[in-house]
Amino acid sequence: KSIKIIKENQKNKRIPKYEIKLKKVKEENEVLKKEEIIYKDITIPYINYGIKIPLKTLNKIDKQKLNMYISTIFNILFDTTSSFYEEMKDKNIIDTPIEIESIDTDDHKIYMLLFKSNHYELVIKEIEKVLKNIKITEEDLERKKKVYISSLLYTLDHISMTNKLIVNNIILYGYLNTDVYNLINSLNIEELNSVI
Repeated sequence: KSIKIIKENQKNKRIPKYEIKLKKVKEENEVLKKEEIIYKDITIPYINYGIKIPLKTLNKIDKQKLNMYISTIFNILFDTTSSFYEEMKDKNIIDTPIEIESIDTDDHKIYMLLFKSNHYELVIKEIEKVLKNIKITEEDLERKKKVYISSLLYTLDHISMTNKLIVNNIILYGYLNTDVYNLINSLNIEELNSVI
C-alpha cells in the first residue's frame, strides 16, 4: 500500500532535469604551498596538517574500497581511540580530539588533520613519525570493520544521511553500491598493507 501511495504522489510531480557537468582538472602531485602561517587573534594555534595522496599507483583497487582503506588508515592512526591521540593528550600537548577530514579528486585523496596546540611543531613531528612508520594489525582492521558496519546501519536509519550516502556514491564512484556491507567485509589486511 505504501508503494502505491508513493507512486501516486510522484506521478504528478514535474521535476526539471539538470545536466551535471564535470570539469577535468590536471592536478600535480606536489602541493602548491608546503606551509602557510596566518596570524589571527587566537589564544591557541589552530593547525590544518594536510596530506596529498596520489592515487595513480593504487588504481588496481576498486575506488570505493580504496577510499575505505585510506580512511581506515587515518582513523586507526589519529582518531579519538588511537594511541597517538591518547599519548598526545596524556602529555598535555593537545587537549581536544584531532578532526580528520578528506577531499576527493579524480587523481588524489587529500587528508587533513585539524587540531589546536601550543606545541604544534612537536605534534607535527610526531604525526610525521607515525606516517613514516605505519603499522596496522589485523585486529585493528577487524575492529574498524565492525565500526563501519554499525555506522552503516545508523546511516540507513536516517533519511537525510541515507540521501547523502547515495549522492556521494554517485558523485564519487558513478554508481550506487547497494552492497556496502559485503564491501566492508571484503576489506583484508593484505590489501590494506599494499595501500600503506
